[in-house]
Amino acid sequence: MPSKAPTLQTIADRAGVSKNTVSCALRADPRIPKKTQERIRQIANEVGYRPNPMVAALMQSLRQAHPVAKSANLGFVHCLDGPDEWRSRSYYLQLFQEAEARANEQGYNLTPIWAGDPEMTPERFTGVLRSRGVLGLVIGPVSTYKRLPVEWQHFASAALGVSLKEPLLHRAATFFAHTIPRAWSELRTLGYRHIGVIFSSRDNLRVDYALEAGCAIQRSQLPKGEILPILRRESLTQEELNDWLLENQVDAIISAYAHHIVSLLENSGRRVPEDIGLVALLSEWEELPGAFIRRDWAAIGSATVDLVIGQLLRNERGIPKKPKTVLIEGEWDPGNLVPLETASSQGNSAP
Repeated sequence: MPSKAPTLQTIADRAGVSKNTVSCALRADPRIPKKTQERIRQIANEVGYRPNPMVAALMQSLRQAHPVAKSANLGFVHCLDGPDEWRSRSYYLQLFQEAEARANEQGYNLTPIWAGDPEMTPERFTGVLRSRGVLGLVIGPVSTYKRLPVEWQHFASAALGVSLKEPLLHRAATFFAHTIPRAWSELRTLGYRHIGVIFSSRDNLRVDYALEAGCAIQRSQLPKGEILPILRRESLTQEELNDWLLENQVDAIISAYAHHIVSLLENSGRRVPEDIGLVALLSEWEELPGAFIRRDWAAIGSATVDLVIGQLLRNERGIPKKPKTVLIEGEWDPGNLVPLETASSQGNSAP
């Protein structure tokens, strides 16, 4: 006859604590001392305890059906220049709002927590998180190579986007490697035939080299005899842009960011879209001319929160051995871009 599967009570009896204490410890409840949590987890591993997935699903359902409890907290960790700097950045604010909505749907609070204080230590930051009852961390976008003062082993974590380089966590992000082929395809549909790409090494690094990957994908799919000219510059000058446009007879540009490109084009007498097409991959400001590949903030925020909650339900903490990346396709927004033939006629009729 098979032996009975170990339960929370089995662990409680061995540890000399209540079943409720075991349950809280396995969920990394900050009310349970760290040493007690570690001892209980060790006992759970020794006896071969495995959570019942049906019970976990039931508890999640109950959490969704009732008002958010103070003990069910996730932290939205950011490290910009000040505690409230993120609120002034539209994409950051939108990411938080979408992640918060998903967390609330699943029965959790999402609390903004600033990790940018240069005097902050990992021990002190852990104390801040525990004092707020934080069980899991949603990591906001960071500057390149920024290190966060987090003792990762205590928390379930996932990152918004791919800017966090260390440690490698589960994350959800735009499928940037698909943005260049998508933009190229849309431009071709609009009649553009000489399409070029502009980005910097910094842009490429920030999206985990996906811009270079996107160019490689598109080049492998080009019709015979066609090329995809690429201009890689850290600080693009007027002369460099003019020479590149003339040499390659470019009639449309795919660029990481658009502000500087638009300014240089205007300085050379080229208007978007009347004289040249433009698609921005990382700029989403409505006042910019041209088209965009928009990031789906709602899907990215929701997926990141789901990654954190999934770890909590499985009692997983710390840096994952095999990080998962959920890739969300970008959305095409034509903006004021029009077919090349229409754009040319508009340009010719301009005073």
